[in-house]
Amino acid sequence: MANNSSSSLFETSDETINGTKLMRLILDGGTEALRNVFRGIHPDLQVVLNTSSYETILYNLKQNRIINQEQWDKLYPTAPKQSDLKEFDITLLCVLLRNICGLSPPRSGWDIMPNASDHTREADIIRIRLFRNRRFHIPSTAISTADFMILWAEISLPLARLGIDQNEIDRLENEECGERERTRILKEMIRILK
Repeated sequence: MANNSSSSLFETSDETINGTKLMRLILDGGTEALRNVFRGIHPDLQVVLNTSSYETILYNLKQNRIINQEQWDKLYPTAPKQSDLKEFDITLLCVLLRNICGLSPPRSGWDIMPNASDHTREADIIRIRLFRNRRFHIPSTAISTADFMILWAEISLPLARLGIDQNEIDRLENEECGERERTRILKEMIRILK
């Protein structure tokens, strides 16, 4: 039976705006922070991907199903197209950072949330990935203002440490968020969850 209430499932509220802003922070800010780390280690993506030792590592990751075909096609697209770091998402960037950038895992390892006192680059990379995973496996995008403030601080600190401008983080927190932006974030969530 259809719900006859006057409110819509996709109605915009303060709570859904909070959720959308948080998703933008982690998707847009988190992805750019990881790109910054990668660029700081390997400024020329094409050189890295065409280095035989890295290509072998990446091929082995593909064979072991750590890199899927879609990710592989982004790394090694059909000529004349070249790979573009702007097309890499958080998952692919984390795979690259862990495997071809010479980073060492924190004491807790690559798959466990690091201790809050660990402010190393590697710990912040893990925080971004795990925060993104945790926030995209939720029943709703709506987030109370109290929870929003806690979660915003939790993710904005590592982003700032990895080079995202604090003024940009603050600007996003305070800006109005429209329906178009909410729709973009929902589409991204659906793509990631497939």
